[in-house]
Amino acid sequence: MTRRELLAALFVAQVPRAPTGLRFKTATAVGLRLEGPNLKVGETVQLKAFLQWSDKTETDITQFVTKWRSLNPARCTVNTAGRVTGLTVGTVAVEADYP
Repeated sequence: MTRRELLAALFVAQVPRAPTGLRFKTATAVGLRLEGPNLKVGETVQLKAFLQWSDKTETDITQFVTKWRSLNPARCTVNTAGRVTGLTVGTVAVEADYP
């Protein structure tokens, strides 16, 4: 066995094989969720961003959000880490940029 053949054999031996029946999931939804049921005036809570997959499981993608925005800045503010603070009573909307 030549050196090239030996290296090729070692490489092939170290490559893991995919399990049989492997299926790929697709993302079906992207969403935001508060850490509690409601946001009260003066209260600050963390928003969580998530991907929902075709098998109904979810993946937390909060750490990958690049920018948070309040669409109702008179009613709530959002900092760069996704912490939202309630300012007045009413419905609020927040957007998050995810690559």
